[in-house]
Amino acid sequence: MTLSVSAPGAGAPTEVAVKIVDTDVHPSPRSASEALDFIPEPWRSRNLPNEVYTLPGAPL
Repeated sequence: MTLSVSAPGAGAPTEVAVKIVDTDVHPSPRSASEALDFIPEPWRSRNLPNEVYTLPGAPL
């Protein structure tokens, strides 16, 4: 994206009054077995750690 400003001071203001900041937190377990206590049966006994496929270097 290219932004052109023709005169100094033209364009967006330098300060914006912020009233609300919305964030999301996505914690992830260190391993699949760490999450087993939070998974209801019958899913817990389905050998979850061996069924989860992740990309190399992924947190789960």
